Amino acid sequence: MLWEALEELGYDLIAIGKRDLADTSFQWLKSPRPKKAVYLTGNASTKDGAPITSPFQVIKRAGAKIGVVSAISKRYNGYFRNYRIGPVAETIDKALAAFNNEKVDFRILIFHGPRAEARKLAKQYKDFDLFFLSSGEGRPMRTETDAASGMLMVGPGDRGREMAFVTLEKKADRVEAKASVIVLDTSVRKSSDEVAHILKRFEEAARARYARPKRSAPKRQQVP
Repeated sequence: MLWEALEELGYDLIAIGKRDLADTSFQWLKSPRPKKAVYLTGNASTKDGAPITSPFQVIKRAGAKIGVVSAISKRYNGYFRNYRIGPVAETIDKALAAFNNEKVDFRILIFHGPRAEARKLAKQYKDFDLFFLSSGEGRPMRTETDAASGMLMVGPGDRGREMAFVTLEKKADRVEAKASVIVLDTSVRKSSDEVAHILKRFEEAARARYARPKRSAPKRQQVP
C-alpha cells in the first residue's frame, strides 16, 4: 500500500531505506506490473548478489539530465537479513561512470546512513552536486555545505515534519545548489481531498489488522 500511495502522490523516484525492504516489498518491486516511479535499491541485493531494482537512474526533467544514485551504509546489515548490503563505493563508482557516459547535467547521491559517514563520502566523491541524507537523526531537518568541496548536504527530516525545497542551477561548468527547509506546521495546508482516499485505505487496513477481537458475552448457566 505504501508503494502504491507514493506513486499516486506523484513521486518520480524513491530510494529505499533500512526498514522498507520486507519480503512483501520485494515481491511487489519484482512484479511485472507497470510502475510509475523509479525505485532505487542502491547497494542492496539478494543473497546471491542479484540487484533488486536499479541502483541508479538518469531521469530527464525540463531538458536536463539528472543522475541519481542510492546507497545504504553497511552498518545496517542487520535490517537486511534475507538480502545483502554491498560496498557503498562500488555502487557509487559504477553510477558515476554511467553518469559520465550519459553526460548528465546534475549528479545526486541519496545516502542512508550516519551524517559522519556521509561527510566522508562528500570529501571522497566531489563530482556530486547534491547529497540527500535519508537516515533519521531525531532532530529537525538541516542543510550544510562541505567546506572543502562546496557540496550541499540536505536532510534528513524528523518524522515527516519538514520538507526540503532544492534548486540546482548550472552556470557554465559549475553547478549551484540551494535549499530551504519548509516546516510542515499549521501554516501549511492539509492534504487535499484528492488524496483523502489514500489515508482512508491506510486507516481501514490498520483497523482490520490491529483491532482487538470482539469478546463474546459469557454464557449464563442455569442453576437447578
